[in-house]
Amino acid sequence: MFLTDGDLIGIHKSTVSRIVHRVASAIAAKRRDFVTFPENAALNNVKQDSCKIAGFPGVIGCRDCTHICIIRPSGPAAEIYRNRKEYFSINVQAVCNANLRISSLIARWPRSTHDARIFDNSLYL
Repeated sequence: MFLTDGDLIGIHKSTVSRIVHRVASAIAAKRRDFVTFPENAALNNVKQDSCKIAGFPGVIGCRDCTHICIIRPSGPAAEIYRNRKEYFSINVQAVCNANLRISSLIARWPRSTHDARIFDNSLYL
């Protein structure tokens, strides 16, 4: 992936890797500013906004999981990240509120982890 990206803009794949790492770190450092789970009064507002859309009372978000392609990890545990379609991935759970803002994001589970297990192990039960 980095080799292709580097070829497209004329830089070495190691430079692409450093840039991706810096950008990902900068985004992760700002996560608390943008990815927040509602509490107290904000929680009631989210429930009201959700109810206005579909008429379901008490909804605080919609949750789903998806596979995100990753580079093959090194070491003996790498195969737990190979999914049923034969590429390496992590299973990422996102919760989105009625205003289409992400309120929770969990990106650490290997490919075969069932969505229910990710939910059961999330902080917001």
